[in-house]
Amino acid sequence: YPWQLTHLPVVYDWQIRWSNRQRIARGIRWLCARLWSTRLLDAIETFQPDIVVSTYPLVTAVLGRLRTSGKIGCPCVATVTDYGVHRLWTSPGIDLHLVVSVDAARQADDVDGRIEVMQPLVHPAFRILRDRAAARAQLGLPQHAFIALVVGGAWGIGAIEETAADVAATGVYTVIVCGRNEWLARRLERRFAAESSVRVLGWTDDLARYMAAVDCLVQNAGGLTTLEAVAARLPIVLYRPIAGHGRMNATAMERASAAVWARS
Repeated sequence: YPWQLTHLPVVYDWQIRWSNRQRIARGIRWLCARLWSTRLLDAIETFQPDIVVSTYPLVTAVLGRLRTSGKIGCPCVATVTDYGVHRLWTSPGIDLHLVVSVDAARQADDVDGRIEVMQPLVHPAFRILRDRAAARAQLGLPQHAFIALVVGGAWGIGAIEETAADVAATGVYTVIVCGRNEWLARRLERRFAAESSVRVLGWTDDLARYMAAVDCLVQNAGGLTTLEAVAARLPIVLYRPIAGHGRMNATAMERASAAVWARS
C-alpha cells in the first residue's frame, strides 16, 4: 500500500474505484471470509466477548458474513474513521456502523443494520489540551507566529516535501511530521537546515500538544489524523491529497464543511 501510493498512485486509485463496485465488493467480502473466518472464530471462541468491534475494513467484511450466517451470536460493530465511505468500509450483517458525520452516514452502502454518528475515537489528550501559549512554551515554538502543522500520517506518504515547501514559502512557521518515514525526515532536515522557521520531526508521541500549539493542520489523506484535529478543534486544510481514498476523503470533507481543500 505505501509502495503503491509512492510509485503507482494511478493503479491504487483504479483499485479503490474498482473495488467500490457492489459486485466486486461482495466478491472481496466472500474471499476474506474464506481466508480468515476460521482464525477469527477461534479468537472469538477463546475470548467469549459480549461485543466485537472492528476497526479494519477487511475484518468488518469477515464479521458481517459470520454474523449473517449465525456463526457469531454477539453483536458486531464497525468503526468507519474516514469521511469518504468506500463500499468495503461497511458490510451487511454488521449490527451497528459508527461513522464520523451525517454525510458519511448517507454514503454508507450495503448496510442492513443501524448507522450512528460517533464522536471522534481519539486519545482524550486531543480534547483537553487547549492552552496554546502553554503548548508553544513547552515545545519551544514562537508565541506570536502563525504556525502550520504538516502531517503525512504514520507512514509519511504522499507529496510531503512539495507540500512542506509550498507551506514554508508563504512565510508561516512550519512544523513537518514525517511519521515513520525516516528517509523523508532526513531529506527534509537537509533541505530546510538553514530555515529557522521550519521544524522537521520524525515519529512523535506528542502530536496532541503540537495540535494544541499550532493554528492549522495541513493534511493529505483524511483518516485518523483529521479526527484528532476535529477533536482538537483545529482547522484542517487538505492539500495535494493522495490517490484513492485521499481524494475521496477530500471531496467528502469539503462537502461536510469539515475541511478546506486547497487546490493550488
